[in-house]
Amino acid sequence: MNYTAIGDTVNLAARLEGANKHFGTSILIDGATAANVQDKVRIREVGTVAVKGKQHGVRVFEPLCENGKPAIYPEAFLEAYSTVVDCFRNRKFEECVRAADEALSIRPDDIPASMYKDMGEEYMLCPPGDDFDATVRLKTK
Repeated sequence: MNYTAIGDTVNLAARLEGANKHFGTSILIDGATAANVQDKVRIREVGTVAVKGKQHGVRVFEPLCENGKPAIYPEAFLEAYSTVVDCFRNRKFEECVRAADEALSIRPDDIPASMYKDMGEEYMLCPPGDDFDATVRLKTK
């Protein structure tokens, strides 16, 4: 017998697997999964992401390590990066860019921090409209 999994959840999981290339991550999980593992696993929010074929975004997280074990990223980086995401979401683009610079001074190769810095700088020059929802829209699978 051949078994097949279908449905929205399976489609999202497949799209998040592909989104790893975009964010330079290895594993991405959605908010529901993050809520189920947050007491066991240290996570960082990547942001709100709309995968290809979807209009609405979902909050996406990167699992980092088991709680109580050394994180793969320094704590100072995680604090600065969290500020990046919060400031971007709240349209505080100048603060977002400053926090991204701080995060990137610790981990210069972090793709999500670089991405938010670039978007923050772009929105500082050309502010978004009232319909801004901080969703990163992926155009590829």
